Amino acid sequence: MNAVQKYRADPLHRYYGTEIESKINDYGYDMLNTNKFQEAKKIFFMNVQLFPESANAYDSYAEACWKAGD
Repeated sequence: MNAVQKYRADPLHRYYGTEIESKINDYGYDMLNTNKFQEAKKIFFMNVQLFPESANAYDSYAEACWKAGD
């Protein structure tokens, strides 16, 4: 999470914010699709923290919670 925050804080990378969000989300779905629900929840929760304005981040986190039985 610290690495992503540092990357986003660098003005050179200001236009790549949604790309990072998407890549983290894809990784979370990789975990979810291999039944690694707790790992997926952690990844999606990190995405929610990094991108609190993203409805997609919350939706993915909610799906992981649902599939984990939470």
